[in-house]
This record gives sequence, structure tokens and C-alpha cells, in this order.
Amino acid sequence: MLDKKSHIVSKDETKAFSRFRYNLEHNNNGVKTSLVVLGELFTKVLEECSPDDSQDIAFELLSFSQNLNGRLKCCAEKFRHENQEFYSTLENLLGAEDRLRDNPTDALILSIATLDAESDVFYTTDTLILFNKRIRAVVDKTRSDCGFKPLKISPAP
Repeated sequence: MLDKKSHIVSKDETKAFSRFRYNLEHNNNGVKTSLVVLGELFTKVLEECSPDDSQDIAFELLSFSQNLNGRLKCCAEKFRHENQEFYSTLENLLGAEDRLRDNPTDALILSIATLDAESDVFYTTDTLILFNKRIRAVVDKTRSDCGFKPLKISPAP
């Protein structure tokens, strides 16, 4: 298994993600992912993986989707809400933590999750997002302004 920087992850992390995947497949939870996430995944695959690895990853994603029996959704949301717009949310997140500018896809993905009324939990391995109180404050305020329930930001179990 590879991390965000295409480095091989430890056996413990691999086991944790396997457990996470198993729990998703065997509980009645839905999974929603953005097109930005899928684009980031396929960009990494194209840049870093051999053709055989690329086929394995594509097969794993297809298998995961099938095992969820329609509970995996790709969202291409419209970002309009009477109190909050997508670009202002993105700007507020970038203002809360300048280092997000170095990882623009992370900022986009978090903005999408923040403005998705159905989102309950945002899973990430990015410690910058997990432990940053300013980012947390922007997410909480945005969701509150929109009348959404809080969004839990959590490490992947």
C-alpha cells in the first residue's frame, strides 16, 4: 500500500486501512467521495505506479465499489447555499492555514466535504487537517452558518 507521497506504508497502517475498508463494506454506512479525490488518486497512479500496479489499483477500487452495493457515491455537488459559497469557504480555509496552499487538492476536498450537508465524517491521514484548530474553526463555523450538523474530522481507523 502507498501513502500520499507514493511511499510504502507500514504493515500497521496497511492493517488499519484493511480494517477500515472491511468495516465500511460490512456496515450499512455509505461512502461519498469527490471527483477531486478520484482525480488525485488516478494522477498518483499514473505518475508513480507500474502498469501492473495500476491495473491492481483499478481492480481494487472497482471491487470496493461493488462490495459496497451502491453505497459508494461520487459527488459533483453544486456549491450554493444561502449563507455560504464554495469559493468563500475555500478562501477561509486557505486563510486559516497557509500551508494548505502547498496542497491545493486537500483544501478543495475539505471545502467540498464542508459544504456537503450529508457528510458526517471526513477521514484523512493529513495531520495538518487533523490537528489544526483554525481549520477546525472554519469548518465548524461554515457548517453552523449553513445549518448543517457538525463534521467530524477523523483519522482513518
